[in-house]
Amino acid sequence: MPLHNTMNQTTVNCNTFRTEGVMFPIPIFSKKEVLSHKAEFELMEKAFNGKLPYAGNLHFSLLWAYELSTHPKILDFITPILGDDISVVGTLMLTKYPKTDNYVSWHQDGMNSKWDQNNSLTAWLALTNSNAGNGCMQVIPKSHENLLQEHVYFTDQKNMIRKGHRIATNVNEEEALDLELRSGEMSIHHNSIIHGSKPNASLQKRIGFIIRYINTKYVNPGTSVIYAKGNTKYDHLNKIDKPDAFGLKHSPEAYKDFLTQNIVIK
Repeated sequence: MPLHNTMNQTTVNCNTFRTEGVMFPIPIFSKKEVLSHKAEFELMEKAFNGKLPYAGNLHFSLLWAYELSTHPKILDFITPILGDDISVVGTLMLTKYPKTDNYVSWHQDGMNSKWDQNNSLTAWLALTNSNAGNGCMQVIPKSHENLLQEHVYFTDQKNMIRKGHRIATNVNEEEALDLELRSGEMSIHHNSIIHGSKPNASLQKRIGFIIRYINTKYVNPGTSVIYAKGNTKYDHLNKIDKPDAFGLKHSPEAYKDFLTQNIVIK
């Protein structure tokens, strides 16, 4: 059943997140709103000959990504968990194209960031339907209770994790929960929950926009952030202002040059 953010439901949502380590499905955007965001990504794809599986840190340079990661409809569900002083410390688009072998190994988001695990989380926004057939995210419910666990590093070009790591312990995949979402819906997961995803075996593309949020007072010194909510100023952080719109995004060649210089591409 989709989750909503009424006063009574907010308490239920927070309790579910703390107990299970995940909360879904959360309706956020209408079909019309989703089409607008997809159109922006399609311009990016066009600049890379129609395929862009991995694009990171979009919010620093792309106006549409900045506005999406700070959107009030999303923050309405983040605020009850993290509080009123929130920063965005990362964004990522992971796209699985039809009948491809790309997957995401079992891992914990907090392994990379080392953020305070109970004051940070990840939102996963579906810009297409995301289901078991096209490689939706899977989680091991309640696996966040042990916080960070040991990971090992390995090389596999099919793994969509840029740094190439997986959790060292054996994961019982029979316990995995499919976070199936309709286009415009969102899931939220704890930074210590064990999660991953399988390849896209379907004929439908799967697009996810991922946002890393943290209570601003727990951000590591020197980190580049955008302030999503709250006005507290921290001198030890590198605050990034709202970017200007890029005027040549309809020119694939110019847009590719801009994106190559300003975002992380794999």
